[in-house]
Amino acid sequence: MVDCLEDADDTLKIKTLDLLFRMTNKQNVEAIVEKLLSYLKEAPTESGVRKDLVIKINSLCEDYSPNKNWYVRTMNKLYEIGGDLITSDLSNKFIQSISEYEKEIDGEKFREATIKIYMKMLKKNPNIPDSMLQVVAWILGEYGCSLPDHEKKTKILSLLANVAHRPLEDELTRGYILSAITKLHMAMNF
Repeated sequence: MVDCLEDADDTLKIKTLDLLFRMTNKQNVEAIVEKLLSYLKEAPTESGVRKDLVIKINSLCEDYSPNKNWYVRTMNKLYEIGGDLITSDLSNKFIQSISEYEKEIDGEKFREATIKIYMKMLKKNPNIPDSMLQVVAWILGEYGCSLPDHEKKTKILSLLANVAHRPLEDELTRGYILSAITKLHMAMNF
């Protein structure tokens, strides 16, 4: 069946992707989501299939995630590939899920790992989609405040300030960034 994804017939590919979506469970979610992400990467930008794939991938990640680290990594890939199609509703669900994970037993370790991931992302990728920048700013503003390390807070502030000056597609993104900067400044007693 997966061989159908290699077929030249787009209709057959779409039907195969839909079938894969419907047969997903906890045991096969990683392999199926990888296939869906791969197709999303190749799908023509003007294709209506892309929006449907973004919604399906998000849904599978929420419903069948084998663990929180996989969920965050996979959602980051989804934002990277299809960030232009991610709605504020999907971003809010992603933030809410991260917030729930942070409250679990190993929440502090998860929070620190997430901060590290998003700091690295800001350093290395100048073309982060606005939808992802909103998530990154929220995470760094919310969780960066709890860091005991003053120097790390300063690094986060610097990264966010650099991003705040670049052209953005959505002014709401700048609001997220400025809110994060304000939270960090207040936590540092500036």
